[in-house]
Amino acid sequence: MTTNFPSIHFYTLNELDVNLKNQVIDFNQRVLSNLSNTTLSRIKNAFSRGMLVYPNGACFVHVTELANLLRTGNGAHNILWQQGLPGYASPSQQYNIGDDIYISGPDFCSLIDARLMVTSGTQNIYLRYVRSVYQAITSSTQITSLRTIFVENINARRSELKHARISAYSITECEFTGEPIHNLDDVVFAHIDSVATVPLRALDIRNGVIILKEIHDELTRKQIHDFAGMYDFCTSNHLDTTWAYDCEP
Repeated sequence: MTTNFPSIHFYTLNELDVNLKNQVIDFNQRVLSNLSNTTLSRIKNAFSRGMLVYPNGACFVHVTELANLLRTGNGAHNILWQQGLPGYASPSQQYNIGDDIYISGPDFCSLIDARLMVTSGTQNIYLRYVRSVYQAITSSTQITSLRTIFVENINARRSELKHARISAYSITECEFTGEPIHNLDDVVFAHIDSVATVPLRALDIRNGVIILKEIHDELTRKQIHDFAGMYDFCTSNHLDTTWAYDCEP
């Protein structure tokens, strides 16, 4: 599966003032002193060049930098991200950002962990260093602040999403029950794929439905967070499922 995003929605580490030369990296200094400074710099530079950050704090890694970061040669990094490592890591999902190809931070971490399981010696130590640098980046003040701001913005914009969907689709009734909407305070914008599970679609009005508050409360109680759960809820309760045919990104 491939997902397309315009690059304008992303930050580089430089734009976020994440300077890896000044970043505290949790790694034994005595071990570092016995490693190649050139290789350590190459790893940091690969992150600086190849990482993009979405406004919700999610990180993506450019596939051209994977050779440096996964410590491979002869193009093996392409096989790893495209096919995975059987028994250790699944194939990575491709994200097209602008004209370039990236993989997500979780997929990258999965590949790093897989490589750690099948390598030894100094190569394994460098891989552990790569993982430490990645953790330092993702736990930086700048990126953790982005996550906090993003969640607060989503909560603040729920009313805006409700009005935008109602206007875009000329909605006059609850999309589940068909009950007419007499008061907008009686309905809410409910995410189909929740903000927690698919944050990249948090502001997409197609990733939501306009439903009665009491139904939304029931979905929350049942801990329904995705399309499949919501669709099953509707079919089980003999509710309308027309919304399901126009919710893809």
